[in-house]
Amino acid sequence: MNTTGQLKKNSSGKAEIYKSKEMADKDLIHNNELLQFSQIVSHYLRSPIVKIKSIMNHIKSDEVFFGNETTQNLLDNVSNEADKLDEIIFDLNKILEVYSKQEIKKYVNLKKKLIETCALLENEIKESNAIIHSEFSDTRGVFTVNEYVLHLMQKLISNAIKYRSPDRQLMLNIQSYEEGNYSCLMIQDNGLGIDLKKYRTRVFGLYNRFHDHVKGKGTGLYLVKAETESLGGNIQIESEVNEGTTFKIYFPKY
Repeated sequence: MNTTGQLKKNSSGKAEIYKSKEMADKDLIHNNELLQFSQIVSHYLRSPIVKIKSIMNHIKSDEVFFGNETTQNLLDNVSNEADKLDEIIFDLNKILEVYSKQEIKKYVNLKKKLIETCALLENEIKESNAIIHSEFSDTRGVFTVNEYVLHLMQKLISNAIKYRSPDRQLMLNIQSYEEGNYSCLMIQDNGLGIDLKKYRTRVFGLYNRFHDHVKGKGTGLYLVKAETESLGGNIQIESEVNEGTTFKIYFPKY
């Protein structure tokens, strides 16, 4: 009976291994397809846009059209729309790259990554007079993609600076801790906040913006979510208008 039981266990184990390998192969094929589609988008869609913009610039510089205000306005409108389309294609290509890339995971020290992020945002931090408090004693690092952690920190801290309250000094609280099978990175500010009763379903959507006093396209939080999910994690938000916003990024431990 022991022998039979052992054989069944081994057989089941092999089945699980084959199943895992099959799933991994499917993921690899899917990622390769996304990468190929990304390259198609980049080449076959952006190339005509570049040509259109070049033609428009040539027409606008032609003496025949120079001085005709109506014609110039029409050409300017066409050029502006071509620029917008070019930006959209660029953004979509960037999103596809996030989902299709096969990045190598390694141990990332969160304190060192925060220091690196603050160095990149040195001017913005000084100009905003922001105070940043950090605590990583509970979870000093995470096993993930180095580049993504830098981008996540940079984007969320940059957003906190952009959307700070004019009525108080910006305070940022950044800490990490363990929660179940995840390591959590929390970034909390006391800025303008977002009305989640109105916008919760749109917070991480593409081209969604909630404050108009600062320039932007509304792609930042979408990319933050895409990068987090590509790592097998998830992101949560808590926010109150005129009180601040808290983002929690969950990295899988294994």
